[in-house]
Amino acid sequence: MKSETVIFLNPNQIILIRNLQKELCAVTYEKIPERKSIICLPILPICVKNEELKEKAKITKAEPFGIYIEENKILLKIEMRIDGKESFGRIEVCELIFKNKDSGEDFRLKSEDFSEIWEKFAPKIKKISPFRLVQMETEENENGIVWRVLKEKWEKI
Repeated sequence: MKSETVIFLNPNQIILIRNLQKELCAVTYEKIPERKSIICLPILPICVKNEELKEKAKITKAEPFGIYIEENKILLKIEMRIDGKESFGRIEVCELIFKNKDSGEDFRLKSEDFSEIWEKFAPKIKKISPFRLVQMETEENENGIVWRVLKEKWEKI
């Protein structure tokens, strides 16, 4: 089992991120030439991850910065200030699953491919507050990933 501290968004922001997930999956489907070769899936739970987060961290800034792609994930970059230090967190929004990895096809999605979507959502998600600072435990088994909340406290910036 793996334990980490994350930020769970408030319910209104979770709804916005779910809508962002739906749009990103739809746009990804449109941008891939051979649509049968790739699947775009939303990632749950919706939370901000940052290696600097600790159980008693003092968070004074958490603002979405933009969409970017890392390996096979579409992420929302979060500009943060934790215990007085600037850092970046991320929300793992969607995962890209390639069905035919050995086919030799190479799909190069770029962050710019999603700039229109970001422009649409950016005004709605100006800062992440209030939120829950959560100590979360994850475990992978034959049914998938199971996660449990061990401790939580509401915070406001």
